[in-house]
Order: sequence, then C-alpha cells, then structure tokens
Amino acid sequence: MTPIPPALGHRDRLGLFLQRAMAWAFTPVSYYLTWFWMRFVRGYRISGMRAFRDEIRRKLGPHRTPLLVCPNHLTAIDSLVLIWALGSGLHYLQKDRDFAWNLPERRNLGEGLLLLVACYLCKCIPVLRQGPPEVTARTMSKIRHLLAGGHRVMIFPEGTRSRSGRVDTRDFAYGTGRLVQEVPGTRVLCVYLRGLGQEVCSYLPRRGETFHLCFDVLEPTSPNKGLRGSRDISRLIVERLASLEEEWFANHRPTGQ
Repeated sequence: MTPIPPALGHRDRLGLFLQRAMAWAFTPVSYYLTWFWMRFVRGYRISGMRAFRDEIRRKLGPHRTPLLVCPNHLTAIDSLVLIWALGSGLHYLQKDRDFAWNLPERRNLGEGLLLLVACYLCKCIPVLRQGPPEVTARTMSKIRHLLAGGHRVMIFPEGTRSRSGRVDTRDFAYGTGRLVQEVPGTRVLCVYLRGLGQEVCSYLPRRGETFHLCFDVLEPTSPNKGLRGSRDISRLIVERLASLEEEWFANHRPTGQ
C-alpha cells in the first residue's frame, strides 16, 4: 500500500502561507502581464470564454470542496492559458483560492532567477519527478494540505506533453488518483484545451491561435486502495479526457474531413 504523506510541518505551512500572500498581492501584475503577452503579443484568444466560466461555476456549485484541475497537455503554456480561461484578474483577487497552484517539473525551470521568481508569484510548487522519496512525500504533503484547504491544484494527469498530440491512455502518472484517495471529497475538473492549429505537441502554440475548450466534473472512486486504487482513478480521469478529446474533434473537425 502506498504510504500516506506525513502531516505538513510548521515551516512548510508558513512557506505556503507566505507564497499565497505574495501571489495574491502581485496578482494585478502577474495576471495582467501574462494576459497582455498572450492576448496582444502572441495574439491568442479563447472562444466562448464567458460561457465556459459560467458553466463551470454552475457545475461546481456554491460550496467549496477540494478540486483538482486536470487538463490535457500539448504546450509549455497550457497552465497559463487555463488560468486565463478559468477567471479574470479581478476574480482571483476576490477569490484567490480559485487561482490554481501548479506543479512544474523542477528540471525544466533552470537556474534563472527571473523565471524562479515568476513561478513563485504564479503559485508554482516545483516537483522533482523520480526524486528521493522524502522529497516526493514532502511535496505530496503540500499539495494535500492545499487541496484540503479548498485551493485549486492543477496537475497534468498524463505527466508530460503528449508527443502524438492525443491523450495518452496507456502511459500516464498515478499522482492524480493518489491525491483523490488521500483528500476526501476531492472532485476533478477535466478540461480539454486545444488550439485549432495544434496538431502535435509544441513549446508554444502558433501566433494568433484560437483555443476551444470543453470540460466535465468528476467524483472518481475505486473499490481498491493504495497503488491499485490510484491507478484506477487516474485511468478514469485520462479516459474522460480522451472522450472529451473525441468530442472536441467531432465539433472542430475541418469541413470535408
């Protein structure tokens, strides 16, 4: 059976509190600078964004419960596009728990001070995949603490960008299932995000890209515990993303195909 991470220590609790406070204070800068770069420098737009936000609010309801945001993964800025799609800067100032925490791979961040500061202010918790067990346990404790406190946490269930350009239902990580098991009441917001010109994975979407989204809210469970239960729940999530992908292509397939 997979061991449950230990309770979060006082130092880590304080660290998360300070990071949350700094991220909230800098939201007008971090959110709108990122939005300006995406909207006006790169020329990106999100189709039906207002309806998307309204429908998610309706489906989630008024009660705050632990929420994992689980998108597909095609570009290096998927999380930025989704933060934009899920709320405005004003919304995040009013409800900072809705600004999802992100879990980037530590090795991808390099040593640049500017990038590390930006990640800190955008509520990132770097993870070290296949790192020492004690480091993984500490990271899992932080994520579990945030979820239990009503914060949204974004995690890519595939674990990495899909090289084929389609959701990988064979080779995926089990971390999402483990978190659902360890934090009672956790719901999963499955979001399928794709630009009309996105064929396979890339570092950035093409300039002028238009993104379309579809989603579903799950409360996945498994009769099994431990690793088997984590695998079962993670499979349910990636399979729902795969079915959302089929819906996306059915609605956005070019005429004549």
